[in-house]
Amino acid sequence: MALWVCGYPDQAIRSTDAAIALAESMGHAPSVAHALLFASRCHLFCRDALRVLGMTDRLITLASEHRLMLYHAVGGIAHGWARAHQGQLDKGLAELRRNLEGYDSDKPKAYSMSSRMALAEIYLKAGEDVQALNAVDSALRAGERSGSRTWLAAALHIKGKALASMASERWPDAEACFMEALEVARTQQAKSLELRAATGLARLWCIEGRREAARDLLAPVYRWFTEGFDTPDLKDAKALLAELA
Repeated sequence: MALWVCGYPDQAIRSTDAAIALAESMGHAPSVAHALLFASRCHLFCRDALRVLGMTDRLITLASEHRLMLYHAVGGIAHGWARAHQGQLDKGLAELRRNLEGYDSDKPKAYSMSSRMALAEIYLKAGEDVQALNAVDSALRAGERSGSRTWLAAALHIKGKALASMASERWPDAEACFMEALEVARTQQAKSLELRAATGLARLWCIEGRREAARDLLAPVYRWFTEGFDTPDLKDAKALLAELA
């Protein structure tokens, strides 16, 4: 996860593959579940829904067999996210919400923030902007309660996207969210999160007619990357830069 956050998605995926192989070589089911959990989360942040679906299918089966209920709940949240991105929007959203409710009832809250961010993303995909905004605000509150800032920039980016999807009167609020996300990501040297925030803000500025500012913002962030060019984040940034050329 650290490799992905720091801007090395290809190395991050190789690390998850190595972790799964190591866990399997030990023949220890909880270790395999732990590796699959983090691998699926890494693929989720890489926005590779197909890989998330495969990883969480296996994780949920293993968790059920060995009564590893935390892994079952968190795996189910990611599985629902992946189904929603694979053409089963209603079923995926229902699965995500069901597992999030189960997770909230009696599980440690380490994944509360990122799970609510996943829910907000799917609400955005469904065109439910207000629901998305409520979900990401809930994620931000969960982060405040835990004191964790790991995913703060990511949550602010999602909130910016939700606000940008609303009426133009909300666009200044969206811009403020993107700007804060950029500041947090830069402070943390979290290049993948900086790219997302820069892409979101550049897209908003493009809509507002501020094309030169959008290009000047996004281009240097994109040029920093040396790998991961087949990931959706870098493809989106490249496409937007082409539009701004």
